[in-house]
Amino acid sequence: MCRSITTPTQVFDSSLPTVGDIKRSYGEDFAQAYIETWIVNICEFVNIGKNMSPSQIYETASMIMDIYPYYKISDINLVFRKAKVGEYGQVYDRLDGQVILSWFARYHKDRCAEAETLSIVEGNSMKERDTQIDEKVMKRINELELQYKRNQR
Repeated sequence: MCRSITTPTQVFDSSLPTVGDIKRSYGEDFAQAYIETWIVNICEFVNIGKNMSPSQIYETASMIMDIYPYYKISDINLVFRKAKVGEYGQVYDRLDGQVILSWFARYHKDRCAEAETLSIVEGNSMKERDTQIDEKVMKRINELELQYKRNQR
């Protein structure tokens, strides 16, 4: 299911669990292992000379869980998929916690910008809806007022 998700908007619309949900349902070790698996996967994917040690992988996954507990698993997948295709720049000779956390920081900015845009669009549609209701109500009030004036004569 995560493979078809390519934008934060699709993440918002998905019903997939958050990192916090996974921690509560399956325990912290399971959530930690999920994120560590992605880190190991990206390390193998880029195939650089200086790989991350197990303790670096553990600490990076831990920090991701602490900083982004509200991220859905589709967010996590999307960050690493975007990194694989080079959206956050090429990985040359260094892959470590700082590099990975910088991907998450950049994704977070993009995610927030998309959420803001969606919120504005939704707010504008609410305004339009409210305006339409107001126009209908005003039209009915005007009709009743005319009817009242006719009856007064």
